[in-house]
Amino acid sequence: MTRHKGFDDGAEPELSRQWFVDRGLEELDALGWDECIVVADHFGIGTALRIANARQASVCGVALGHATLSWDSTGERPPINEEVWQAMIRSSRPTTATSSVTVFLS
Repeated sequence: MTRHKGFDDGAEPELSRQWFVDRGLEELDALGWDECIVVADHFGIGTALRIANARQASVCGVALGHATLSWDSTGERPPINEEVWQAMIRSSRPTTATSSVTVFLS
């Protein structure tokens, strides 16, 4: 296991999305993998996309998931938030930043 500043040294880290991105990148560096697939679900999706963007040369793909019983975005308690869904669609469109990252939505 990689030792990283914040938890292993007993210090209280200042948690932020960037802290988790940096932590993920540290782990990838420690593993020494030439290629990988970044997998995330729910609240980890933003962090996963930032990690993938930072390591475009070694990330072969990104798998993003969201457990749901239906694809409804309306009603009293819709399992799909329309704004989040639209953001995921936008993030899957090829751009300069994502051209080398394949995004699989399931």
